[in-house]
Amino acid sequence: MKSMWIADPVVEQVLHSTFQEVDLDFSMFFEANSLSNEERLTGIFIKTLIDKSKPINDVLSTWSKTIVSGPWYVKLYYTDTTIRRGEKKWGADLAFVLDVNIPDKNEFKKAILLQAKKMQSRKTSDGIIFENYWRLEVSQAKKLLRCTNDSFYIFYNPNHTGLGIRILPATSLISLSKARGNSTILHTSETVPSTRRFADFMLYDFIGCWAGDFKARVLKIAEGSDEELVPSHIIRVIIARRPGVLD
Repeated sequence: MKSMWIADPVVEQVLHSTFQEVDLDFSMFFEANSLSNEERLTGIFIKTLIDKSKPINDVLSTWSKTIVSGPWYVKLYYTDTTIRRGEKKWGADLAFVLDVNIPDKNEFKKAILLQAKKMQSRKTSDGIIFENYWRLEVSQAKKLLRCTNDSFYIFYNPNHTGLGIRILPATSLISLSKARGNSTILHTSETVPSTRRFADFMLYDFIGCWAGDFKARVLKIAEGSDEELVPSHIIRVIIARRPGVLD
């Protein structure tokens, strides 16, 4: 297994396995409910993520004797901002804020913005047929990138395809659409090589510090306190040495 700044294989494995479970459970749900709109699906994705993250600290406590780098506490919080967006401009479907407080090791806060897209499907007399492409709007990607280069697309896919949840940088989405000369559709066969699996992205890219914007303006948007732009859903990921930091 790869390593990153946490530098503790037990902690990293617990986190990676948790994100893999989220991917599997949600992809199975999506397979059975692909005709639902993206807003509802995103709500289920978030619920799955929060629910699956709740046992993390109990698992870490169980493995405490094998964790060589001291105690670790991880918690995910969720804030639904859709009820108070009012006349604010479109921001993003999702914002992830990572807040790390590990004295003498790492202390920082950063954020990413994401737009959700589902694999297209249609109902037939024989059941649901999945189309192996996602619909997109290049203008939407450009709006994200005007906020931060650390903007991504999260693609929902049915479990049977083996794709699971995939993450694609907004910059890559624009490049792919230009290369294909199609600004409304991305096919899985052409796009998947440029994506990351959800668990890999969350651990190695987002938590692992390859993805995320530290700028105050971006954090303000991601945390829902900007006066003009606000994401629909905010997920805050806290990693700390002691539980009190999580409150």
